[in-house]
This record gives sequence, structure tokens and C-alpha cells, in this order.
Amino acid sequence: MNKTNIFITVLATIILLACDEIPAGKRTTNTDSSAFKKPVVVVDFTGVDCTNCPKAADNIKSMHEQVGDKIIGVAMYPDCSFNHHSSFDLKCPEATEYYKAFGDISKIVLPSGMVDFANYNNQPIIDYTLWNSAVLQRITLDVPIEVSLNASIIKEGDNPTRKIEITSKITTKSAVSDNTALILWLIEDGIVGYQNDGGNPRNDYTHNHVLRTAINGLWGENFSVSPAGMSEKSIIYETKENKWKLENCSVVGLVINAATKEIITAGKAKIS
Repeated sequence: MNKTNIFITVLATIILLACDEIPAGKRTTNTDSSAFKKPVVVVDFTGVDCTNCPKAADNIKSMHEQVGDKIIGVAMYPDCSFNHHSSFDLKCPEATEYYKAFGDISKIVLPSGMVDFANYNNQPIIDYTLWNSAVLQRITLDVPIEVSLNASIIKEGDNPTRKIEITSKITTKSAVSDNTALILWLIEDGIVGYQNDGGNPRNDYTHNHVLRTAINGLWGENFSVSPAGMSEKSIIYETKENKWKLENCSVVGLVINAATKEIITAGKAKIS
């Protein structure tokens, strides 16, 4: 078995065991990251009244601890019975629409999710216990496009505004489909509030990487690419939602095949 195959075997073991309770000091680590070719987006359809949803969140956290920024987790709270708590609301209209695009929201089961908006075992939305295997299929794929982001709060004098300047740079390394789009998501970390955690209702649970909005529309904006080319674009986004703490937010950029919706690559930038 060559070095690459050995590494991928080790990687598989790491990811497949990522949700197990392994003490930090005894976890297997691997410094050879050459097989980590593709950023993988794990969409977590979740709910504040879903008793097992914290387990799914812990799964994403464990994967991120093992393979770093190649894992981009996004928690989506769709409009369903699991998100109708009287005093705590993380529902997002786009989360509802994304679920509807791939599944039947009238029969929603949580926790569930998607990896790169791609099918796994011919299923678009899968149980969280399958995410690790789905990630393993994606993380070693070649990436024909790279996306880098910069996001900063615009100030008026010394005072921060609710406006964000977002610059996206897309670099193509090889030929890709002309039918390509860039989606920009705003996500927020560190939201403390209610969660039914394994049957234990809590008001001190920390919700992370929560989808707040799709900045440039549900499926983004199409752009043209050429082999070994580069395109750069800046936009100004302003939010009226004062409850969102922009200092805790990040922008996620997804390059998708606009026909299939599958995520080709992704990037993430903390708002500064």
C-alpha cells in the first residue's frame, strides 16, 4: 500500500470515529494534509426542540477538530415544529427553502443534513450518522476552483455600521462547467439560548455557525470562468437585523454547479 493510500485509510478512521468520545490526548492526528484537497460543506438541518440535534452539532465540531478548515459547518433552522419555541427563534427563510429544494418539509426528520448539496447513497438529505462517510467521499476530490473571501465592517469615522464589504476572488485551475454560480451566506457563532439537549431543556446552550441569510439570493449569482483564470468582485451588504452580532459572524462563499446545485468548492472568512 503506497503512502497516499495509507494516509486515506488513516483519514477514514479519523473521520469515521470523529463523533466517538475519544480523549483529546489519545486522538490520532496526521500532519500530512496533502490528501485534503477539497473544502467540504456540511449542512446541518437542526431545531431548538430537537433532542438529538446537539449530537449532530458535536459531530461537526469533532470533524473540524480533526481536519481543520476543510470542514465548513452551517446550521440551518427551517420553519418546522422543532423551531416553534415561544421565546427563542433561529428560523431562517432560506433554511426552509433549501430543505424544500431537496426534501419534503412536511415529513421533516431532524437531525439530518447534506454534504456539499450532493447525494450520498442516492439520497440528498441524510441522517447525521452518515455525514462522516459522506465527507470522506468528498474531501479527497480534486478542486478545479478556489475561492477566497475577505469581509469587513464599514466604519463611519470611528463608529462601525451595519454594512459589510465582501470581496470574493475566484481562481480556476482547470476547466469547469460554464453553468457556475457563487452563493454568499452570513453565519453567526456564539448565540446563547434555548435548546432541548437530549431531553434536557436548557437556556444556556451555545448555537454556532447559524445561517442568518443568503446575502446574494438563495442560489447566488452566475459567473463565467475560464481555465487558469481569475475573477474578483466586491459588494456592500447591509443588514437591518440588530440582533445579529456582526463581530461573531462569518461569510461563507459557495461555488456551485448552477444546474445540479452541487457545491464545487467553498471558502469562509471571519468578519473583521
